[in-house]
Amino acid sequence: MVFPFNSIEEFKINITQDHELFRKAIREFCERDVLPLVEKGEKEKDIPRDLKDKAKEIGLYGLDVPVEYGGQGGDYLYNLIASEEMSRVWPSFATFFLINWMFTHAILTFGNEEQKRKYVTEVAKGEKVAAFANTEPNAGTDVAGIQTTANKVNDHYVINGKKIFITNGDIADYYLVTARTYAGNPRWKGISMFIVDKDNVKIEGRIETTGLKASHTAEISFNEAKVPEENLLGEEGMGFKYAVASFDYART
Repeated sequence: MVFPFNSIEEFKINITQDHELFRKAIREFCERDVLPLVEKGEKEKDIPRDLKDKAKEIGLYGLDVPVEYGGQGGDYLYNLIASEEMSRVWPSFATFFLINWMFTHAILTFGNEEQKRKYVTEVAKGEKVAAFANTEPNAGTDVAGIQTTANKVNDHYVINGKKIFITNGDIADYYLVTARTYAGNPRWKGISMFIVDKDNVKIEGRIETTGLKASHTAEISFNEAKVPEENLLGEEGMGFKYAVASFDYART
């Protein structure tokens, strides 16, 4: 990531009164509605549906998504504040939203208008759940090591491969999937990103984790999964850039 300032002295975060009012509201929500459910949720390894519905009512799914795509139209600071307050009370709950935010951000940044209308809107409204499927048995942070393949056949791509440690992996409706469309040299070239519906994903099983037990971490696979060519995100071969940019967004 390129630092967008000439010097560290120029780096400023403008926290407004609206941001602070939002923080107060989210903190109250977390202490009133989230905190009482943490112990039970971690024990049962799930986030209650009614809690997600309450989060939907206050717009947590699409904080920085433009209003025209079903969001609240806020800036990225709203996501940071919400993540901070939710993580303070229940990290599993915060992680669930972080992945949805990664999904909408990637499509808003690199997708076309049809993809934004179809996929971002539903996730931003809390009607659908998203996952970001990048990590594999032999690749993850090393995005250039992706081995899942996507071969173009007429008007669709055929995806084959396995992904592990995928947050929301066994409950998602939509997945952003990195796959190699051609052998690149250097390695990072030739990786593309696709929007894949759950019907094209095989859930291999949920992964038992030491912490974040209510976060659905799963192993998934693709076996001759046919994905329409219009589900290619952005340009073919640019998936490495899109994935790294998404990680920058999520880990800032």
